[in-house]
Amino acid sequence: MGLHGTYRARGLSGGLGFAGNGTEQVGIDFQIVEGPAEGQHITWYGFFSDKTVDRTIESLRILGWEGTDLCDLTGIDKNEVELVIEAEDYEDPRTGEIKSRSRVRWINRAGGLNMKDMMSPQQAREFSARMRGKVVAAAGPQRAAPPKNRAPSRPSTPPPSQADDDIPF
Repeated sequence: MGLHGTYRARGLSGGLGFAGNGTEQVGIDFQIVEGPAEGQHITWYGFFSDKTVDRTIESLRILGWEGTDLCDLTGIDKNEVELVIEAEDYEDPRTGEIKSRSRVRWINRAGGLNMKDMMSPQQAREFSARMRGKVVAAAGPQRAAPPKNRAPSRPSTPPPSQADDDIPF
């Protein structure tokens, strides 16, 4: 079926063009750099419509492009990135047959957490406090964490009078 999942990759080359509907686009040729698909190529298309222009420019920046002139894409090979690749169904215009192809949906920084709407530290603390009971209950009694700020236990030693006693009973 092709590639699907998250892959580490590096941009190799790029250029500007037009999508089938006339929208301006940029195409970047990627090479997968690790895993079973290492060495395979896939092209990402970023569009410059009102809804997508910001994400397209952000993706180019993630790749390492620092320019302001889209005719010069120098730097798109600078950073290793993570590509999120999904299967996409499409109709073959020649045959009308429904086919599937791999499509790069997202370009993310490699090795970092990427989330559309991260919680602020305060929101995370409040959420954690609300979930604490459920987390402890799910862990069960044998996995519950020991209380914080507890002094370490010390081995007990017999009182000196018993320690010197050699009588075995």
